[in-house]
Amino acid sequence: MAIEQQKEIDVIENIVKIYYTRCKTDDYFLTVDVQEEGSHYNAIAVYNLTKARIEGTCLTRLNPYDTLVELSKYYRNTNTDQRAKIMIERNRGFYLIKKFEENELEYLLLPNIRYIRKTDSYEFDLDKDGKPHKLGFVTTESTRKRALITLSNLLYKADRLPEDLIDEAQKFVIKARGKPVGLEHDDLLMATAICVFTVEILEQAKSKQKGNRKILKFLKAY
Repeated sequence: MAIEQQKEIDVIENIVKIYYTRCKTDDYFLTVDVQEEGSHYNAIAVYNLTKARIEGTCLTRLNPYDTLVELSKYYRNTNTDQRAKIMIERNRGFYLIKKFEENELEYLLLPNIRYIRKTDSYEFDLDKDGKPHKLGFVTTESTRKRALITLSNLLYKADRLPEDLIDEAQKFVIKARGKPVGLEHDDLLMATAICVFTVEILEQAKSKQKGNRKILKFLKAY
């Protein structure tokens, strides 16, 4: 079932579609799939960590920096005074990450997720002090595949989803050489895939935090 947009809520010059009324005591999280030069869209997914659901979407050809900064403020948790954290797709979004660093807002960005071949698992790429080696999501064949698997679970289990996301999912196919792609564009689908995959790794980090000083330091910062 598609979610109807709440038209009484306007965020960032009407380019963001909001589907639920914001709860100021919930924790939110933003992900961005960055467009290729001259094609497709920058896509943003807004995720409610407390209620485990997609709450907003955005497709834009404009530089998404200002939108992300404002959304991070808009979805601040008033109990903890924590702004919504952001995961940026790094492959094409390095310029966007640099913009956050130049404006001393890199603390809003989540680190890369790396594949651990030895254990066939994924974790945040952190140093011994719990600080990121790289900011942003590095899309590889492995992380893309895992993110799409995690997304498929959301699509099958969710009772309600944004109409834009459903539309992209219906046009998503596996082309030659087995790579899944959208017939028109799959930007929001990929932003959402990165979103739910990152949430999965966050939950795993929480479950592993006992006795792990590196993860404890990371979770304290994020």
